[in-house]
Amino acid sequence: MMNGSSEEFFFEDIYENILKFADGKTLQNARAVNTLWRTIVTRLDKNYGIWRLCCYEEIPAVVIYNIFVRLFPQDWLFKNYHSKICWRTIYQHWQEGFELSKCSYLVIEAILFSSISKFISCFNITGHWVIIGG
Repeated sequence: MMNGSSEEFFFEDIYENILKFADGKTLQNARAVNTLWRTIVTRLDKNYGIWRLCCYEEIPAVVIYNIFVRLFPQDWLFKNYHSKICWRTIYQHWQEGFELSKCSYLVIEAILFSSISKFISCFNITGHWVIIGG
């Protein structure tokens, strides 16, 4: 990282403008690069609600609802629950389910009925989505 120079801020602005158009997976990877990139993604979320946008663009509404009710079972009753939502958490939970959805039916069946299934505490099937939690 440079020493707070105007050149550093110039590059931060460039990174921020590029990441504004990134998908959620890219934003997750960007957060893992270093502290500067994590700060940029956090600022994008604060200023633009980037994780909320990623959720609405990439996740079916019924899946968002199911994840939200599972994570925050009491909050969905409140009128202003949208202000309480940690959209990055919802995106991360969906991404875990999405990674699993790339598996074939036989792999999912093997997971559900094998000895590792003792670590699975819940699962839900919504349309073409299988969401598994531990």
